[in-house]
Amino acid sequence: MYGERLRQYRKSKSLTLVKFGQMLGISHGSLSELENNINNPSADTLASLVRYTDINIVWLLSGEGDMTVSKPLAHDRLQVNDETPVKYIIPADDPDVSHLLDQAAEVLRSNNKTIKTALAANIKSFHRSMEIERNVDALEMILHPPVPDGSEAKEQ
Repeated sequence: MYGERLRQYRKSKSLTLVKFGQMLGISHGSLSELENNINNPSADTLASLVRYTDINIVWLLSGEGDMTVSKPLAHDRLQVNDETPVKYIIPADDPDVSHLLDQAAEVLRSNNKTIKTALAANIKSFHRSMEIERNVDALEMILHPPVPDGSEAKEQ
Protein backbone atom coordinates (compact mmCIF):
# COMPACT_ATOMS: atom_id res chain seq x y z
CA MET A 1 0.00 0.00 0.00
CA TYR A 2 0.98 3.67 -0.33
CA GLY A 3 2.02 3.94 3.33
CA GLU A 4 4.72 1.31 3.01
CA ARG A 5 5.96 2.97 -0.19
CA LEU A 6 5.99 6.39 1.51
CA ARG A 7 8.08 4.94 4.36
CA GLN A 8 10.38 3.22 1.84
CA TYR A 9 10.90 6.54 0.04
CA ARG A 10 11.55 8.45 3.29
CA LYS A 11 14.09 5.90 4.46
CA SER A 12 15.80 5.83 1.06
CA LYS A 13 16.46 9.56 1.57
CA SER A 14 17.63 8.98 5.18
CA LEU A 15 14.96 11.31 6.53
CA THR A 16 13.38 11.12 9.96
CA LEU A 17 9.62 11.36 10.42
CA VAL A 18 10.13 14.83 11.91
CA LYS A 19 12.32 16.16 9.08
CA PHE A 20 10.17 14.68 6.30
CA GLY A 21 7.03 15.99 7.99
CA GLN A 22 8.59 19.46 8.11
CA MET A 23 9.38 19.24 4.41
CA LEU A 24 5.76 18.39 3.63
CA GLY A 25 4.26 20.84 6.11
CA ILE A 26 2.61 18.14 8.24
CA SER A 27 3.29 16.84 11.74
CA HIS A 28 5.40 13.73 12.24
CA GLY A 29 2.32 12.13 13.80
CA SER A 30 0.29 12.73 10.64
CA LEU A 31 3.14 11.37 8.55
CA SER A 32 3.27 8.26 10.75
CA GLU A 33 -0.47 7.77 10.24
CA LEU A 34 0.06 7.99 6.46
CA GLU A 35 2.93 5.50 6.59
CA ASN A 36 0.78 3.11 8.64
CA ASN A 37 -2.20 3.47 6.24
CA ILE A 38 -4.36 4.93 9.01
CA ASN A 39 -5.20 8.02 6.95
CA ASN A 40 -5.14 8.81 3.25
CA PRO A 41 -2.96 11.67 2.03
CA SER A 42 -4.81 14.94 1.46
CA ALA A 43 -4.59 16.81 -1.83
CA ASP A 44 -2.30 19.32 -0.09
CA THR A 45 0.03 16.56 1.09
CA LEU A 46 0.16 15.03 -2.39
CA ALA A 47 0.87 18.47 -3.84
CA SER A 48 3.71 18.94 -1.32
CA LEU A 49 5.16 15.56 -2.26
CA VAL A 50 5.20 16.58 -5.92
CA ARG A 51 6.47 20.09 -5.21
CA TYR A 52 9.17 19.33 -2.65
CA THR A 53 10.40 15.83 -3.47
CA ASP A 54 11.33 13.70 -6.42
CA ILE A 55 8.86 10.95 -5.51
CA ASN A 56 6.89 9.44 -8.38
CA ILE A 57 3.25 9.90 -7.33
CA VAL A 58 2.13 7.09 -9.66
CA TRP A 59 4.56 4.76 -7.89
CA LEU A 60 3.43 5.99 -4.48
CA LEU A 61 -0.26 5.42 -5.14
CA SER A 62 -0.12 2.34 -7.37
CA GLY A 63 3.32 0.78 -6.98
CA GLU A 64 3.86 1.10 -10.74
CA GLY A 65 7.00 2.63 -12.23
CA ASP A 66 10.12 3.92 -10.55
CA MET A 67 10.19 5.32 -7.02
CA THR A 68 11.50 8.67 -8.17
CA VAL A 69 11.22 10.95 -11.15
CA SER A 70 14.10 12.80 -12.69
CA LYS A 71 14.10 16.52 -11.93
CA PRO A 72 17.03 18.83 -12.67
CA LEU A 73 17.57 20.59 -9.36
CA ALA A 74 19.11 23.85 -8.33
CA HIS A 75 18.09 23.47 -4.68
CA ASP A 76 17.41 20.02 -3.36
CA ARG A 77 15.02 20.21 -0.44
CA LEU A 78 15.88 16.59 0.37
CA GLN A 79 19.52 17.20 1.24
CA VAL A 80 19.05 18.68 4.68
CA ASN A 81 20.64 18.36 8.06
CA ASP A 82 20.07 20.04 11.40
CA GLU A 83 22.19 23.07 10.48
CA THR A 84 20.79 23.60 6.97
CA PRO A 85 17.36 25.14 6.45
CA VAL A 86 14.97 23.11 4.33
CA LYS A 87 15.15 24.23 0.69
CA TYR A 88 12.69 23.94 -2.14
CA ILE A 89 13.21 22.04 -5.37
CA ILE A 90 13.62 24.59 -8.16
CA PRO A 91 14.11 23.61 -11.79
CA ALA A 92 17.77 24.22 -12.63
CA ASP A 93 16.78 25.76 -15.96
CA ASP A 94 15.56 28.92 -14.20
CA PRO A 95 18.71 30.58 -12.85
CA ASP A 96 16.92 33.88 -12.11
CA VAL A 97 14.54 32.19 -9.68
CA SER A 98 17.38 30.19 -8.17
CA HIS A 99 19.47 33.34 -7.64
CA LEU A 100 16.52 35.23 -6.16
CA LEU A 101 15.83 32.41 -3.69
CA ASP A 102 19.49 32.31 -2.68
CA GLN A 103 19.35 36.05 -1.97
CA ALA A 104 16.09 35.74 -0.04
CA ALA A 105 17.56 32.88 2.00
CA GLU A 106 20.59 35.03 2.82
CA VAL A 107 18.32 37.85 4.02
CA LEU A 108 16.23 35.46 6.10
CA ARG A 109 19.36 33.98 7.74
CA SER A 110 20.60 37.44 8.68
CA ASN A 111 20.07 38.94 12.11
CA ASN A 112 18.44 42.08 10.70
CA LYS A 113 14.87 41.83 11.96
CA THR A 114 13.74 44.97 10.10
CA ILE A 115 14.81 43.61 6.72
CA LYS A 116 13.42 40.14 7.49
CA THR A 117 10.08 41.66 8.50
CA ALA A 118 9.95 43.81 5.35
CA LEU A 119 10.78 40.84 3.11
CA ALA A 120 8.17 38.68 4.80
CA ALA A 121 5.54 41.43 4.45
CA ASN A 122 6.31 41.84 0.74
CA ILE A 123 6.16 38.11 0.07
CA LYS A 124 2.83 37.85 1.92
CA SER A 125 1.48 40.77 -0.08
CA PHE A 126 2.57 39.27 -3.41
CA HIS A 127 1.17 35.89 -2.42
CA ARG A 128 -2.16 37.44 -1.44
CA SER A 129 -2.28 39.27 -4.80
CA MET A 130 -1.76 35.96 -6.59
CA GLU A 131 -4.56 34.35 -4.55
CA ILE A 132 -6.91 37.20 -5.42
CA GLU A 133 -6.01 36.91 -9.10
CA ARG A 134 -6.71 33.14 -9.05
CA ASN A 135 -10.05 33.75 -7.33
CA VAL A 136 -11.01 36.41 -9.88
CA ASP A 137 -10.08 34.04 -12.73
CA ALA A 138 -12.16 31.25 -11.17
CA LEU A 139 -15.10 33.62 -10.70
CA GLU A 140 -14.79 34.73 -14.33
CA MET A 141 -15.02 31.08 -15.43
CA ILE A 142 -18.16 30.63 -13.33
CA LEU A 143 -19.81 33.85 -14.52
CA HIS A 144 -18.74 33.48 -18.15
CA PRO A 145 -18.25 29.78 -18.90
CA PRO A 146 -16.93 28.92 -22.35
CA VAL A 147 -19.56 27.92 -24.89
CA PRO A 148 -19.22 24.27 -25.95
CA ASP A 149 -18.27 25.16 -29.54
CA GLY A 150 -15.33 27.18 -28.23
CA SER A 151 -16.63 30.64 -29.00
CA GLU A 152 -17.09 33.19 -26.24
CA ALA A 153 -20.50 33.51 -24.61
CA LYS A 154 -22.31 36.66 -25.66
CA GLU A 155 -22.92 39.28 -23.00
CA GLN A 156 -26.59 39.96 -22.32
